[in-house]
Amino acid sequence: MPHRTEYSTEDLFTFQRRIMRTLFGWGAGSAVVGSFWWVRGDAFWRGVGMQCAAWGAIDAAIALFGRRGANAKAATRARGAMTDAEYIKERQTFGRILMLNAGLDILYIVGGLLFARRNALRADRRGAGAGIIVQGTFLFVFDAVHAHTVITQSKEDVERSMSVSNS
Repeated sequence: MPHRTEYSTEDLFTFQRRIMRTLFGWGAGSAVVGSFWWVRGDAFWRGVGMQCAAWGAIDAAIALFGRRGANAKAATRARGAMTDAEYIKERQTFGRILMLNAGLDILYIVGGLLFARRNALRADRRGAGAGIIVQGTFLFVFDAVHAHTVITQSKEDVERSMSVSNS
């Protein structure tokens, strides 16, 4: 029997709302701390702070829009206006989006590393590179872990759907 997580039977839209809270918390925290470093830090920490503030604001906005979309789709499903096949497709699409994002996150990390190395003599740019690495690393872990969960759930959905249709 495959490993089942605590949330392995969780509804997709409940799952999306839950992980959007995590992303919002990271984003808001990054924006606040990053803003402080940007204003109060030395050149290196201003660079880190600028990246954290910018990425944090974007992450928080993505989380708010993601939660709003999950709420709308949950309402559609609750009204019975979404078939099981459409629901499975939603889960598969979300899993693919998270996997694509995880791939992009690796590029962010590498880009931050290269930027910091190419600008080794400029503390502000080294800091900006470090900030990109920090943000990209969080997003990679976030996207990869949640992609694994969604893809596993998607396979379980398909198996359940096939067993019901074969009955």
